[in-house]
Amino acid sequence: MIINVYNHLSARLAVALGAVFLIVSCSKRNPSVGLDSYTANVRVNVLGVGEVQPAFSGKTRATRSHRPSNSVQSKELISFDSFDAQVSLSGFDEKSKKMNIIRQYTQYPVNGETLAFGMAQDITYRILFYKSDGTFVSSAQLTSGVPGQIELITGETYLWYALSFHNTDPIPDPDPDIADVHVPSNTDLLYASGTLAIPVQSSGQPVPLDIVFAHKYSRIGLELNSMGMFAGMNHVGVSISGATANTSTFNLKKGSLSKIASSPVDIDFSDFTNIEPPFEDRKIAYIYTALENPINLIVSINALDVQLDNAGPRAFNSLSAHAGDVNFTFT
Repeated sequence: MIINVYNHLSARLAVALGAVFLIVSCSKRNPSVGLDSYTANVRVNVLGVGEVQPAFSGKTRATRSHRPSNSVQSKELISFDSFDAQVSLSGFDEKSKKMNIIRQYTQYPVNGETLAFGMAQDITYRILFYKSDGTFVSSAQLTSGVPGQIELITGETYLWYALSFHNTDPIPDPDPDIADVHVPSNTDLLYASGTLAIPVQSSGQPVPLDIVFAHKYSRIGLELNSMGMFAGMNHVGVSISGATANTSTFNLKKGSLSKIASSPVDIDFSDFTNIEPPFEDRKIAYIYTALENPINLIVSINALDVQLDNAGPRAFNSLSAHAGDVNFTFT
């Protein structure tokens, strides 16, 4: 069995390359900004989400609870009575390798390789438009997967801001003068912004707006992998300590976070999802944090129930007496 922890550092800066949107709920328009006969049909498209392979510092310490800790770099093997468990710390999310790579680019102001990966369909987010003088124009909730259409007056330059929680939850419609949005705990906050200049043209002509979202939070991925046992996981007795998530207030105009509050994260086996469904031999859970502080994450495995490839179940119930504690420390 393999246990991997991925530390994905956020870029903290949106990159405008592309996104696919569909208006699925009511939109809001400033009544003082009317539409005349010269309007453009803005087609907003989601190309994906920027992923950064960052440079980071950290080490893994894998220990058995009945003996002193043994610090090692990157990888360690824990031997139980019936199987071995390998633990490791990585700076890149292995799940991303299974996603469609849209484009490689280097606009992020961080060290490391940057890629754009395709966004899943039906992801909700909200986009706001302002004139270049700051006058609010419109706000709409959109959904990835189908092109959306928004009408804007031609001959203007617009500022646009887009935000997503990277799920299917509705996005609050903020006060456009303030543009603050509350971010729930343990949320993958995505953000993009840019300018859109619409030339004077015939009414109804299409104008493309392509967006790639950037992560505003750092992401920690915990993977359970039983491929080496030729078995899917029915249940793993896993407990996590030292993990915290954040709620915050995000300002779309400034792209900044405020009112950051921390709370413990409770993660158990039900929070893990299959990386390559319907196969159940690789599962992953995520923790999202807005704070750039050192993290000491301890993962304990005390039970393992797998389904062998020949359809026979196998339960390892004696692990509580020899629990394996895995300690990950990184910044």
